[in-house]
Amino acid sequence: IDCVLRLTLCGMGSGMIMSRSEKMYISNGSSGVRMTAMSKQHGSQRMRFCVATSFAQVDQDQLSVSKTTHSIFSIIRLFFTTLSNAREHLMAGGTARGVSILTMHPIDSLKTRLQLGKVPPIETVRQFFAEKAFFGGVRSALLGQIPYGMITFGTYEAYKTMLKDLAPGLSDQLRVVIAACMGDLTGSIWLTPNEILKQKIQSGKFENPAAAFRDIASAGPAGFYQGYFGQIARDVPFRIIQLSTYEEIKRRWHLRFCKGRKASTWDNLGVGAVSGSISAALTNPLDVIKTRLMTDQSGTNRVYKNALDCVAKSVRAEGPLVLFRGVVPRVLYITPSVAIFFAIYEGTLQIIRTRTLAQAKKSEVQTKS
Repeated sequence: IDCVLRLTLCGMGSGMIMSRSEKMYISNGSSGVRMTAMSKQHGSQRMRFCVATSFAQVDQDQLSVSKTTHSIFSIIRLFFTTLSNAREHLMAGGTARGVSILTMHPIDSLKTRLQLGKVPPIETVRQFFAEKAFFGGVRSALLGQIPYGMITFGTYEAYKTMLKDLAPGLSDQLRVVIAACMGDLTGSIWLTPNEILKQKIQSGKFENPAAAFRDIASAGPAGFYQGYFGQIARDVPFRIIQLSTYEEIKRRWHLRFCKGRKASTWDNLGVGAVSGSISAALTNPLDVIKTRLMTDQSGTNRVYKNALDCVAKSVRAEGPLVLFRGVVPRVLYITPSVAIFFAIYEGTLQIIRTRTLAQAKKSEVQTKS
């Protein structure tokens, strides 16, 4: 199509653009067009030139498309190869996520109810303990969070390795930020539907997962991604702050306290706790908005149109401090949760690597024998 258009325009140009010596005579009342011999000759030369130019341009365009396609497939192939090599991070991420979520789920449930702000905080706490709803939605949380931990931290390591190969000029800090952002966006596709189901149950609106699932499904496929942008607006900054502070604190901690030895479980707990508390406090306003969007009514009964509308209505009705509602239970939940996560994560990595090394040595001995 591109070639035909070029030839058409070129043909028009060869007939319309002429030098002074080329004359075109159009006889009034006649349908014929007479050209001088010179015009025909020059027009023919122009046409041949345009044909060659057009096909040359098409060849260049096709070559450009071919190179772009090859580059895309090369990047995709590199990603999956790198992800395959990060199997230990996938396993460690899933194990650590499951342990930390199960351990801290009761505090997460209390935080969710406080953020909804339907009754005063003291009454919310009293109702929560009276109902003994400590592990409401825990199955949905584990179903969502274990694969999410595997996907997010597995792809995070894969993205870091890819960026080191594809953009060696990037600083370590910037590479961590970009990889954290991309890893969390990848994991959020899986997490969001499970997070909505979990928070619907935690809020006390539904007694069991089946009832919550039916309510979400009543809005169609979009219902499972209600509040998606609110979630990534919270999770992406949280993950960037968390992993950036963790990597930096871990580096400084090792230089100062781990000279000549491997980091212990207590070292990992301490580093994880510090990075978790900082990221939890700074992103609490985003967590409040995400919670309200996800627990909002479904379909046409929704209270909030989007994240900005939720901020405006919440602040107008309850004041600016509403954005820091639930900050204490959030910090109390995130700090030990992140500490447990990184302690289990690093410990699992060490176990996997030790076993892999032992198996490799055993295979080498068997081969020699």
